[in-house]
Amino acid sequence: MGKEAEVAAITREGIDGRIDWEQGFRLRAAHLRGLTRAQILRAARELRPMPGAKDFVAWLKARSTKVVLVTGGPREVAESALALFNADTVFSNEFHYEDGVFTGDVTIYVSRAARARSCVNSRPSGAFGRTRSSRWATA
Repeated sequence: MGKEAEVAAITREGIDGRIDWEQGFRLRAAHLRGLTRAQILRAARELRPMPGAKDFVAWLKARSTKVVLVTGGPREVAESALALFNADTVFSNEFHYEDGVFTGDVTIYVSRAARARSCVNSRPSGAFGRTRSSRWATA
């Protein structure tokens, strides 16, 4: 796609604490403007999970644990992970397209700021799956 270096530099700024996550996500998305949905889907399918992640999810599923994936990435990445892990559901952010071309606009559903806006006066949430025995497993 030819955008890897620019996107990696923005990611590095976030890791180093020079920009916040939401700002970094929007900046990375802006660099992807103009790519087709097919190109983004192809890139999402090429991503690989961290070592041990598939085994951990399989272990949870073998114990009848509901697996919910939460990602700050776009829906395309989330849906690819949903299929890869055979998870029960996923929460993600959203890229916007016009005629199959990414506009660079995003809707943020998953972030610290979004969580703070939507979870006021509610129980803290995270990537948890409730087992049938009512214990909590952290993913």
